[in-house]
Amino acid sequence: MQENNRQTEMTAEIVIRNEHGLHMRYASEIAKTAGRFSSRVNLVKGMRTVNAQSMLDMMTLAAVRGTRLGVKITGSDAAEAMTAMLDVFDRLDKETV
Repeated sequence: MQENNRQTEMTAEIVIRNEHGLHMRYASEIAKTAGRFSSRVNLVKGMRTVNAQSMLDMMTLAAVRGTRLGVKITGSDAAEAMTAMLDVFDRLDKETV
């Protein structure tokens, strides 16, 4: 049996709309979601790229309300991961802490 190891890369851009920006609880939810997939999930701000499974890395982005972030996902389940990541960003942006 041959295993399918096809690597797919997907990118999207999101804007942080939560009034408190990308705070610790927000980062925790993103990290949990990214950790459900085998694909590598990164967030990009300018020239800085961080692992979305690391809350500490995400906090270094200092992403306040209105910040544009790139979402870059590479792996065999990239499409599913991208759908889940965009859903969690959308949900978190609508929350009031």
